[in-house]
Amino acid sequence: MQRFLFSLMFYISLLHQPLPAFAFEVVLYEHVASAPSPGEDAMCTGGTIGAHYIIGPDQGCQVPSATPYGALVKSTGAVDDNFYTVFFSGSDCNPDDAITHDDDGCVDVTDGFKSFQVWDMDPPPPPSRKLIK
Repeated sequence: MQRFLFSLMFYISLLHQPLPAFAFEVVLYEHVASAPSPGEDAMCTGGTIGAHYIIGPDQGCQVPSATPYGALVKSTGAVDDNFYTVFFSGSDCNPDDAITHDDDGCVDVTDGFKSFQVWDMDPPPPPSRKLIK
């Protein structure tokens, strides 16, 4: 029992740690909320899918357990200005399948996405949400 309590306390303490440099918190959403609050994006108020991701450029391609239709990307600040979370239509993070990117905010993917990854984009991409192919 003591071992269980120690493990539980350890994992809870990890939740309260600051985000590492060059990382994003990514929260995935399964559907559009029917009645968002004023000023909220409907894609980032519905039910979440699984755990919240803390992801950086060295963590590779992430494949969610279900198809999300929205994602909330939270930046760590100026330290990650050249880094973007890139979303893909395929499940292997193939650059040819990139459909959108963001570094801080709500991403709306009407047809859903199958994978995502953090990329170093120096210089940063144009302000458009669509990547230039």
